[in-house]
Amino acid sequence: MAKVLNIIIMEILEFIYREGGDPKTWYIGVTNDPRQRLFDEHQVDYQNDAWIYRIASSEGEALQVQAYFLEFGLAEGEEGWQRGACTVYAYRKHAEPFIKARPKAARVRGNGHRPRHRFIIPAAETSGAAEK
Repeated sequence: MAKVLNIIIMEILEFIYREGGDPKTWYIGVTNDPRQRLFDEHQVDYQNDAWIYRIASSEGEALQVQAYFLEFGLAEGEEGWQRGACTVYAYRKHAEPFIKARPKAARVRGNGHRPRHRFIIPAAETSGAAEK
């Protein structure tokens, strides 16, 4: 049984490293119905978001996998735990919406004109990441 546990952990770890992101940006959970939990409750996009699930041989094994990843730094939600759940799932959480900062107070130049406001633009908008 420990061999299956290690395989599930390695598969999820490899997936997280391949997809990237800080472990804190990933969520780990245990459920009986991974598709309903991922796509309906968490609103994970089937095609565009990073997600994975694996079926453990028992509830205890699924909880051990979850405990490993919680210690690794993944987040856990507030949802209730389902008795008898054997499926471990993980997904990369959506980025928090960017809130523009207030413009900095500009110094008055020698001619008495104030420069236009400058806003901070999120990196995703400047890197072309929105061109999916």
